[in-house]
Amino acid sequence: MRRTLSAAGRIAMVVAAAGVLLYLLLYNGRADSAFLAKDVNLPTGAAGGDLQKSETDDGRLLKSRTQINALASQAATVPYTKTLGVSEFGLGFVNSAETNSGAGRIQRGVDTGVRMDRFPVYWEQVEKRIGEFTWTGQDAAILANEGKNLNTLAILLGTPRQYRLGSRSASTALGGSFTELPENFAPRSADCLPQEAGGECDLMEVMDASGRQVRVTQDGLQGQSGTCQRHEGPPAPFGLSNSIFTDGTDVPSTDARLNPTNPWARFVGAAVNRYRPGGDAGTNVRHWEIWNEPDLCHFWSGTPQEYARLLKVAYIVIKWIDPEAYVVFGGLAHFENGQWLYDMLDALAADSLSSQNSGFFDAAGSHHYSLSYVGYQYTKKVRNALDARGWGDKPIWITESGVPVCNDYPGPTCPSPWRATAKEQASYIWQNIAYTRLAGGGPIFHFMLHDDCGNVVAVDSPDGFGLAKNESNSFCSPSNAETRLSYNAFKLANQHFTGTEFAWADIERFRVRRIAFYHPGTKERRLLTWSLNTQAQTANIPATGTSGRLIRLDGTTTVVTPTAGYYEVSLAGATNTNWPDGQGGYSMGIYGEPVLLIETDTMSPTASILGLPAHSPQTFPVTWHARDWGSGVISTSVYVKVDSGDWALWQEDVEAYGKASYTGEAGKKYAFSVAAEDRLGYKLHADTSLAETTVAEHSSVTGRVINPAGEAGVGVQVSIGTTTATTDAGGRFTMTVPIGSWNISVGSQLLMRRRVFGTSESLALLYSPGTNAVTNGDFENSFTGWTKSGSSSSLIEAQTGASDHALRLASEFVANAGVP
Repeated sequence: MRRTLSAAGRIAMVVAAAGVLLYLLLYNGRADSAFLAKDVNLPTGAAGGDLQKSETDDGRLLKSRTQINALASQAATVPYTKTLGVSEFGLGFVNSAETNSGAGRIQRGVDTGVRMDRFPVYWEQVEKRIGEFTWTGQDAAILANEGKNLNTLAILLGTPRQYRLGSRSASTALGGSFTELPENFAPRSADCLPQEAGGECDLMEVMDASGRQVRVTQDGLQGQSGTCQRHEGPPAPFGLSNSIFTDGTDVPSTDARLNPTNPWARFVGAAVNRYRPGGDAGTNVRHWEIWNEPDLCHFWSGTPQEYARLLKVAYIVIKWIDPEAYVVFGGLAHFENGQWLYDMLDALAADSLSSQNSGFFDAAGSHHYSLSYVGYQYTKKVRNALDARGWGDKPIWITESGVPVCNDYPGPTCPSPWRATAKEQASYIWQNIAYTRLAGGGPIFHFMLHDDCGNVVAVDSPDGFGLAKNESNSFCSPSNAETRLSYNAFKLANQHFTGTEFAWADIERFRVRRIAFYHPGTKERRLLTWSLNTQAQTANIPATGTSGRLIRLDGTTTVVTPTAGYYEVSLAGATNTNWPDGQGGYSMGIYGEPVLLIETDTMSPTASILGLPAHSPQTFPVTWHARDWGSGVISTSVYVKVDSGDWALWQEDVEAYGKASYTGEAGKKYAFSVAAEDRLGYKLHADTSLAETTVAEHSSVTGRVINPAGEAGVGVQVSIGTTTATTDAGGRFTMTVPIGSWNISVGSQLLMRRRVFGTSESLALLYSPGTNAVTNGDFENSFTGWTKSGSSSSLIEAQTGASDHALRLASEFVANAGVP
């Protein structure tokens, strides 16, 4: 979240006496006492929807599960209760509690196709005084959104000043896991070459301003551990370590009561009970994000372990009140605190209640900014971390992504660190979606609908992340709500990528990225492609139909037809240079303008088998590859036929690209074929032989060895694999070796690697004896052994700093007689 927290800049001066005083004020010295809370939004005598209703005369802030269920049964009396769907794309700050948006702005967000808005419910704004909750702005924003069928992803965050007292001293450094990486935070590596994503090394597809490819490994992004000062951001709230329920446990039950000495648990319960379907506000919030970018000190100065506790408390309370609710852990910024994610997940996994509470989260949260490829890199980082802890089935929500503009009001002049032109911003949106979904992430939220105040803490000129400029009444950078190209690009993304699934991806000739999706309902392949360097490129895209629609960022559509089975698509070179390279320059952060090719998939998969030799040993490898350029292969089987028999299933439901060993019988011929099916049900049948071989046991080998002078190599040892023979007086040899591929050596010299041997082979081997055929090759003995000719003089020179000598040809010019 790039909007500054209202409490982030405050520094609470804490002393031990203040903590004791607060405890006495809150609980009167008794851990089981509670204070009376009132909701200032309700008329006198009205019951609040935030777990504030008194059960006894002492005004306890406790509500049993029975009463919560009773409230749910009264949902029919609430004026607005319906379940809103979750779109695959969302927006940040269409509306907010602090600045309620008008109908025009909300409609502008809805018109992009999104069905979810993300904004914070600041705890310190709701509970400015102990026990007194004010929900006016939140009620208005959520109700206004739902009036336009726009759901809310509500972020719960912000430690109130009164609950910072009693925590650790602001001057005490906490043992967290924080990293400060250099400005160009992705270090270079020469160890990886461009390859299909998901290979041996995760690559950052980065180009510098001259088009030079810069390679970055994912391992380089995890840095060293450090510390975070408590005053740098909101700390863990007072009482967080106290039990969630009054029975002294964190285990919910039907008659459980929230512990009043855990203010965070109480606030979460109040918010969820108010805004859940059937709650007191008459709204339908079911999606909750717990904090924002807790791996940045600016938003959370506690440790990863303290955040894990914060998340656990929130999850248990939310699920206790609304079992159908959905909890996302706070979206991580990644770039500053490389180790934070791992420490936090380890703390969650180590908790004794973790397994029975699904790790205390339903989805992970991640944030992507400015560089297109981090959509893949950060999503993959989170996915690997989840997989390693047994949470591979959990989605990864990208709750923020975007890039601020330059060369466009209110942004600065380009190039500017981490920024982009309006067209590059639009390109970023499509590329971020493609890279993120390539790594299995989504839904994806764009930050944000309007510029609002952009990077309000920026030390240079202001900027904006918006799909549209601000409205005329905006406090920051007022304008006329003009939409940017990115607005149209985001709208097109909602239109064309919703309901699609990832199909395949590759890099063509190290210059063009291709990422394909398919839509089961329309049977369409929807493929994004762009240039990976500054030069214009031509993408060659295999066709899956007879024609397609080529769509650009502004919606311009052209009907295209393939030539010889391929579409030729012209791509513009990359122009963005927003990534500081650490040397005063900039590298490529966003690639060339992407285009979208949509066509109906009408073709079946194709398959191949790596060629087999005419003869193979009894056990030999078979490598197959099934491919579908449209929807992608979902089923692959390999068949075998012995001699003239029928096809028989050998490998069933295997990977589309795979390898296995087959064992046959000597003297028999084996043919192999592949059957495959794509996601749309198109099939390739195993009725054509793709590779054949005959099994044999031995190869009869004859041969002759000669030296460079053409003379027979007499009495030398010839090795083929582990079999050896010695040449006769004519340099000839014979031997029997197993069928297969073997290295050939003569004496100590390796002449051939993995030469294939059939049933009968004849070899002619050139063998160089160990003696040096060049006399006085280093010229230490003047010209001994050399013959000179020509009129120009030559000179032998000793090499400085070495015992070597060298011949300088034509050390001076002397003309030949009669030559002008």
